[in-house]
Amino acid sequence: MDMNGWEKYSQILKRAKDTISLMENTMAADGQIPSAVWIFRAKNYQKMKDVQEIQAVGVNQGDVPTNADDMVATLPEAPDVIEVDSKKE
Repeated sequence: MDMNGWEKYSQILKRAKDTISLMENTMAADGQIPSAVWIFRAKNYQKMKDVQEIQAVGVNQGDVPTNADDMVATLPEAPDVIEVDSKKE
């Protein structure tokens, strides 16, 4: 197959992928597929990605407890028993 044939084949594949992507986006917007599925497919097939920027902030060393007893003393009080009602009304 000459190079011109491969270019046509490449264009066909690109258009097919674009069509599938458009269909998935429309289905996700209409609620026909779960958002988690769309997010997974978008990251893997549409080259989308999550971007998170995390900035470290310096901590004044005087504010940080230096031993275990001080650390435990700064924790909030927790109830001895936590009741969980799993029955839905």
